[in-house]
Order: sequence, then structure tokens, then C-alpha cells
Amino acid sequence: MSWLGELKDEISNAIHNSLADIIEHALKSGQELLKAGMDNNAQSGGLFANFLNAHPSEFDATLTGSHGGVLWTTMKSLCNDAVVPIAGMIMALIMMYDLLQMIMDQNNFREVDLSIIFRWSVKTVCGLMLVSHIFDMASGFLAFGTWATNKAITKVFALNGTYLTTVADFKIDAADMKIAELLLDIVLSGALLFIIGAMLVVVIIVLASRMIEVFMYLTASPIPVAAMMNRDWGEMGKNWIRNMVALGFQSFFIVVALSIFKTIFSAVITTINADSTHLTMNLILLMGYALALCFTILKSGQISKSVFHAQ
Repeated sequence: MSWLGELKDEISNAIHNSLADIIEHALKSGQELLKAGMDNNAQSGGLFANFLNAHPSEFDATLTGSHGGVLWTTMKSLCNDAVVPIAGMIMALIMMYDLLQMIMDQNNFREVDLSIIFRWSVKTVCGLMLVSHIFDMASGFLAFGTWATNKAITKVFALNGTYLTTVADFKIDAADMKIAELLLDIVLSGALLFIIGAMLVVVIIVLASRMIEVFMYLTASPIPVAAMMNRDWGEMGKNWIRNMVALGFQSFFIVVALSIFKTIFSAVITTINADSTHLTMNLILLMGYALALCFTILKSGQISKSVFHAQ
């Protein structure tokens, strides 16, 4: 009957090895998907290059770079042709009210200081220049965030495919693991692969929505700037400036989140390769970290606005 025992052991070992191979394949697929999604998008012409560390004026809505500046020019024309006239009308009303208020403050018309007219004229001219050229000036608010993001993304990705290059592939030792545990790990590894794919989709959604929001803020920029000319309405323009700076730095916070995830992901892989005893718990940790990154990226806009006190 010894041959039955040997046959049983061979079948058990074959099942163990097959299940371990399935887990390894799923984990390696998730790792390769993460590496390809991050590294390819970080290189020149990738999503990160277009959506994160490139100024919106260079955004071309594709990955080919063949239509650079078209969207920027379209939004600028829309701003100048449709929004600037409305902002000019708002500013005219504000400046007339401001002039009346300044004269009334001088002893109710009985003592009029002619210097008021000079100050009001200078204020009006400066306001007109701001309203008519704010689309170009606003790019400066975005340039701060673009510069910081460019430095950060170069440090994290090096723009040559190094997001997870230094991390070894998953290696599973299933010798001491039970079949039930291996089956559970197969489910968890498949779920992790799905979550990594969903995480990449979330990154793309956030990057695209941020870029759309940037152009919306830019297109409507003359109106809040016109409101800045009045003391009572000035908070509208100040809040617009804070929001523009927050949008510029949102991409920086996204790169910071990706950098933190990279470090954690690499540490867990090293732990799994060194000892597969706690594979199930480590897979749950990876799933939790991946989901946490998804939520963090979704909240990156709120975090950036909180830092710059934008509403």
C-alpha cells in the first residue's frame, strides 16, 4: 500500500504547486500591470507627462503630441470672446459703485478730494488690464504646481521606467500551506489584480477631471478678477486664486501618494518573498493599501484645497 501513499503525496504536491503557480501568476500579472501602467504613463508622451508635469498650454488630449496647444487656444478664444465682455460689464458696475462710494465717504459730497478721481482712474486701468489678460496671467498660478510636480515625478519615476524595476517578482513557497489557504489566496490575488487595474482607472479619471476643471477655471477667470476690484466682492477673486494654486499643486500631491504606495508595495513584496507563511495577511494588506491609494487620489483635490485654504 506504500505506492498509494506515494501517489497521494504526488497528487498533493502537484495540487500545491499548481495552486502556488496560479497565485504567483496572478500576483506577477498585477505587478506587471502596475509597472506598465505607471512607467509607460510617466515617460514622454504618457498620461502623466500630459496631465501632471506638463503645463495645460501643452495639453493635447492625446498621447501623440500632434495637437499640442489646440485646446489651450480654443479655451483662450472662448474666454476672450464670451467671458471678458461679461466681466467688463460687471467691472463697470463695480467701478461706478466704487466711485460713488468714495465720493460719498468724503463728507457726503461737500468736500471732494480730486485725488480720488486719480486713484479711481489708476484702479480702473489696472482692472481692465487684468481682466483682458488674466487668461495668460493665470498660467503663472499653474506654473508653480507644474514645476514642483515635474521635480517630484522625475524623482519617483525617473521618466525611464523605474517605478518598480528594483523590486523582485513575487515568489510563493507553498510547501507548508494548506489547500484551503491556497484557494483563499487565489481569490485574494485575483481581487488584488482587479483592484490594481481599478486603481489605474481611478488615476486616469482624476487626472482627466482635474485637467477639465483647470480649463473651466481658466475660461471663467475674468469674472472673479473683475470682482476683486471691489472691497466687498474681493473675496471671490482671492478664492479663485487659491483654487488655481490648489489645482496646480493637486498633481504634486498625486505624485506624493504614488511615491508612498511604491515604498509600501515594495516592502510587502520583499516580505512575501522572504516568508510566505503569512501570505494571506500580506495580500489583504496589499489590497488595503491599493484601495487606500484610490481613495487618497480621489481626495487629492480636497487635500490641495485644504492646504491653500480654498473653498
